Amino acid sequence: MQITVEFVQTTCWCGLPIVVSPTLLRMHNEEGKSLYCPIGHGTVRQQTDNQKLQEQIADLEQQKRQVLEENGKLERKLQRVEAGCCPHCHRHFKNLERHIQTKHNKGK
Repeated sequence: MQITVEFVQTTCWCGLPIVVSPTLLRMHNEEGKSLYCPIGHGTVRQQTDNQKLQEQIADLEQQKRQVLEENGKLERKLQRVEAGCCPHCHRHFKNLERHIQTKHNKGK
């Protein structure tokens, strides 16, 4: 009767190779279970590819929300300017272009 045992080699942050079962390594990476090298160092939990991609997706979604929010602010400001509202002093003028050139032209 033969018994085959499978092991996976990984490396501690100190550089010492560690040989563990695939189940233990999976539990360490996915569930955060403790894993120690023979010297006693606690190994750093490695992110799986799925976790890395989920973080990238979350970051991209956050960036998208920020861009959409900024876009909305700029659109509202453009609508106000098109309606004759000065973006500097928030007063309404029939000739907004002339008002900005005469009142808010800072040394230009």
